[in-house]
Order: sequence, then structure tokens, then C-alpha cells
Amino acid sequence: KLKSGLMEIKGYGAPFYVVDGNLASADLVMATVSDLARPDLSTSTSMDSAITPGADQTMSSPDDGAADQSVPDQSMPDLATPDLSTPDLSLPDFSLPDFHLPDFHLPDFVPPRVWSKETSGTNYDLHGVWGLSASDVIAVGRGVTILHSKDRGASWPAIVTNPMYSPDYNAIYGAGANEIYVGGQSGRVVKSTDGGASFTEILTNEPSGYSLRSLWVPTTMEVYAVGDYGLVLHTTNGGAGTWAKKTISSSHARSVFGPSGSSVFAVVFNVGLGLDVFQSTDGGSSWVETTQPGSAGNIAVWATGMDVWVVGQYGLAWHSIDNGMNWTKVQLDVNWELHAIWGSSKDDLYAGGFGVNNLGLIVHSTDRGQTWTEEASGLSGSNEIDSIWGSGGDVYAVGTQGLILHLQ
Repeated sequence: KLKSGLMEIKGYGAPFYVVDGNLASADLVMATVSDLARPDLSTSTSMDSAITPGADQTMSSPDDGAADQSVPDQSMPDLATPDLSTPDLSLPDFSLPDFHLPDFHLPDFVPPRVWSKETSGTNYDLHGVWGLSASDVIAVGRGVTILHSKDRGASWPAIVTNPMYSPDYNAIYGAGANEIYVGGQSGRVVKSTDGGASFTEILTNEPSGYSLRSLWVPTTMEVYAVGDYGLVLHTTNGGAGTWAKKTISSSHARSVFGPSGSSVFAVVFNVGLGLDVFQSTDGGSSWVETTQPGSAGNIAVWATGMDVWVVGQYGLAWHSIDNGMNWTKVQLDVNWELHAIWGSSKDDLYAGGFGVNNLGLIVHSTDRGQTWTEEASGLSGSNEIDSIWGSGGDVYAVGTQGLILHLQ
């Protein structure tokens, strides 16, 4: 056993301090004491021999009551093992965002609007056109001419009326295959009940010497006809028997049409007189002049719903959106004279006549008549347009010198 206290190993000259004398010498921990801290060894016991490990040796301390001279803790601090795990070396997301190409869809191809000139087989002037469908169309004109196409205008064979009732036909209209009416000179009307294959006279010389200029068939068995000297004829029995007769003016009535059988318009060619549009709201029993302030000759009328159009000389057109109560003047080209108007709707309108140097023209509006575009103009010769009619996407126009134009 070692005695607690300051001891010195002989031959080393360096003192050591025994902290715990109960430890075996083999477990002895020695620490060097600095000179400044070295106690006075003059009174210490001399050590003549070396310490024998394992022996029971007792060593004295110079001062057993000295203050605790414990050696400071020389142990290494707790050094935590660094984290040597591989760091997350994930690459950043270099993926591109979703890239959407803009819509490069081309608009639907719309073929150009081209009016083709059909081969009519005649040089007679054609004044009226109407059809059962886009592929079944009839045109009428001078020289007892009735042309009937059943192949969408590819051919126009003539229909011979027997007997030849009239030298000229001016108008055609119908209410189906069993009711097709054609009117012309000398107050004559012929009728077909077999889809235009044949025609039979149902009215003649009514009155004598008057020409009928326009026909309109609002319903089955009901027919209006207008003509010279303000003549208006009306039947509700398909033309059999007597026709009711009215005179609305001393000037020639040129056109009749209406949005319905209860609202019918007739226009009179009164140059400069104005108030030359007449309306009947009682089935033709009475006719009243509208407030249309015309200043040029009106030639044609067409109506649908509450919209009514009247066209005539000097490129003038009149438009009513309230069934003839009020009218708005629409000035087209002053060099035009318009003889025909027709529409597939209130927005899609066609008008025809002739322009500069009496060359035929067709104008078209797709915005309810606000603007008009020439689609067929400068037609050769003096091919003025006298009548327009259409069905579906097909439109037909007829005029002088056997002219037939077809828009598909």
C-alpha cells in the first residue's frame, strides 16, 4: 500500500503525489508536479530504495494535513465522432416544365363564292325563278319559256305548255309539287300539279290587256298576283273560279311578298311620288300605303318575320324591322338599279339588277343589310338580273338573254 502524500522515487528526482493509497502500485498513476507547486522536501523522508510493485509499502507525506492537491482531470474531452455518412448528393430537378405548343389549327377552308353561268339553251329573257329544292328548279321567261332542271342546274330542258297560252311569262311561285303557278301577259296564270312536268291554264284575260308581274303563294291554295295599273288578284281556292280583284294605284305594281298570309306587301313603280309600298293585313281585302318615304321607283319586295326589304332605282333600298311601320333608307351604289331581292334569312340577303353600262350584278349582305359586297358584276352584254331564289346553300339568279347564274 502506498501512503497518501507527496512522494519521490529515488533516482528520478521528480516528485509524485499519491492521491489514493489504497491502490495497488501496479495501478499507480503518476503526474509530474511543476517546480512552483513542489513542496519543501527538506522535511520529507528520504527514499533509499525503489518501490517494489505489489509490496506493502508505506510512504509518509510531509504534511498529512495539507490542502487537497488533486491533479486536475487530464482526460480527453468527449469528442463526438463526426458524421461521416455520405451526404445527400441528389441532383436538382433539371426536368423541363410541360411545354404546350400554341394552337396552330387552321380555320376551316371556305371555298370562294363563285357564281357559275349555266347553259340555259335559250336567248329569251328570263324573268322568274323558283324551285322545289336546290336540285329541282324552274325558270320562266319570254316566248312561253319554261325551263326545268332536275339535276341541280346541270341541264335545263324546256317544258312546252299546250296550248301556248301567253307570249311571255314573268313570274313563278309555288307551295309544293302539286301547286306551282306561273303568271304572265294578258292576265294569264298557268298551274302545274305534277311537279312542273306540265301546266294548265287557270286564269286568262283578267283583266284583258294587263300583264301580271309577280306571284306569291303564302299557303296551300292561296295565291296573290300583281300587275299593271296597280292590279292585285287574290284566290284562296287554288285558282279555281273567280279571283278577288283590287286596284291599289294607277301605276304598275311590280312585286308582291309577305312574311305571312296575314301581312302582305306590294310595291308600285312610282318614280318620285313616294308612299309606293302598300300593305294588307286582312287577307287582301284592303290595302294601306305605308310611311316609306320613297323618292325613286320601287321594283321588288321581300320579307321574313318582322324584316321587310324594298329595292329599286338609283341603288336605293328601304328596310323595315317592324313589319312596315317604320323604314330606314339604305343607299347602295347610285349607278345600280335593283330588280330583285331574296334572302335565306334576315341576315343573309341577295339583291340583283344591273350597274354601270347596264351590266348585270349581284350583291350580297351577311349582316342584315348593313354592308353589301358585289359577288357577280360586269356580266357580258346587257345581262341584267331580274329574279333570285335559293334553297339551302344554293342560289339561282336569272336575267336577260337566257342568263342563269348558280351559286353552290
